[in-house]
Amino acid sequence: MSEWKKVRLGDVVSLVIDHRGKTPKKLGGDWAESGYRALSAKTVKTRQSVNEDSIRFVGETMYRAWMKDEIQRGDILVTSEAPYGEVYYWDSDEKIVLSQRLFGLRIKPEYDSSYVAQYMTTTSFKQEMDARATGTTVFGLRQPELLECKLMLPPLPTQRKIAAVLGALDDKIENNRKICANLEAQAQAIFKSWFVDFEPFGGKMPQGWKMGKLGDVAIYRQGKIAANGLTAETYYSTENMLPDKQGLMPATSLPQIGEVPACEKGDVLISNIRPYFKKICFSWSHGGHSPDVLCLAAKNDNMRYWLYRQLWDDAFFAYVMSSAKGTKMPRGDKEQILAYAMAIPNENDVARFNAVIEPMCESIVRKGFESRSLAAMRDALLPKLMSGEIDVEKVKVA
Repeated sequence: MSEWKKVRLGDVVSLVIDHRGKTPKKLGGDWAESGYRALSAKTVKTRQSVNEDSIRFVGETMYRAWMKDEIQRGDILVTSEAPYGEVYYWDSDEKIVLSQRLFGLRIKPEYDSSYVAQYMTTTSFKQEMDARATGTTVFGLRQPELLECKLMLPPLPTQRKIAAVLGALDDKIENNRKICANLEAQAQAIFKSWFVDFEPFGGKMPQGWKMGKLGDVAIYRQGKIAANGLTAETYYSTENMLPDKQGLMPATSLPQIGEVPACEKGDVLISNIRPYFKKICFSWSHGGHSPDVLCLAAKNDNMRYWLYRQLWDDAFFAYVMSSAKGTKMPRGDKEQILAYAMAIPNENDVARFNAVIEPMCESIVRKGFESRSLAAMRDALLPKLMSGEIDVEKVKVA
């Protein structure tokens, strides 16, 4: 620890890339159908890219006009507002555009940029950012204030070792995310082939099937559960359900008293605030949820996987938004949701579907639990490694 030192973030930064005020219109052009991706605060969260379907593109000419300073592998992307302080280490050679409320930091070569990025996710660094943020209704962090925040720097070899340990855990989590995304895509492709396009049945709805609505096959779950019996893994709220159908993260806060609506294993949970965020989860245990989360239970237990895939489809979320009420905080109409039209298959075809899909769903859940365990390990190690409380030489990641 005698060789560790506290420095300003600005002391280790060689370049701040800040093109947030630019837009295609201001540069005399427009968005493109393909080309260079334009990332923004809407698509960058700490350690991950989100809302990827909403990312826009610019062409070659627009890219050259926009990005006079280009993002390089090893740069750190930081959001400046709504919300500020999200940190994403850019470990890619892809050329991107920095759009709304997002800037990039390039770290001097005598420091390890991945270590700096990891340090910027610590509680102590976030507290410094919070103390320097300004604003009334929307808080933001100005670039000069960010650069004044402090970080602890060990010698470069130790920086690299700490970054390697934490990075290995991040890599495992990211690999699991990719596997789960691939399995989700496969499962939905199978669902669409069977139950939307009817490909195995010659493109026509088979005999024994019927057209119906969601209310024919599902109900809103009734019942309550004591709030004090919930855990971070068994409580579903709009805060810990992830957008773009990316599942769930452990809850950061739980209701303390009283009762909340209950859910059971096999239920489908959907955030009913701002349905366009497409927050949906499959419940794998008895638990509870906030009032702003809808809990749909299949009337026939054998149809729970089919129901989940039916509601996972983009067409369902578009339908919910078509009747949503409210402007700033639209909410789906619960009765209208039950009128969602669908082709309802017979039990034999559902059973065949389950045989294919159930192992994929269970694999997704296992990977999800493993990732949450790895994230908990990383989050526990992070402050201890960054403070020198744990010697990085004694840490092994299998």
